[in-house]
Amino acid sequence: MSYERPQNSALLVRDMVWEDDSHALTTVYEDGAWHILRLDLDGNIEAASSAVTADEVNSLFRFSTTP
Repeated sequence: MSYERPQNSALLVRDMVWEDDSHALTTVYEDGAWHILRLDLDGNIEAASSAVTADEVNSLFRFSTTP
């Protein structure tokens, strides 16, 4: 699967993990806040968290490498 950020967007994609067989979670930074987004195989995108204000270097979201 691949997703493209909107043209001329300052959106920054940081981490991505599979949530299940058909959904991925990704951390993104845009407009002064970090978000977790849920992406599906059909191209749908939905918020999986509330926005958290922080700078572009210090995401407060981290995905575990083990369950």
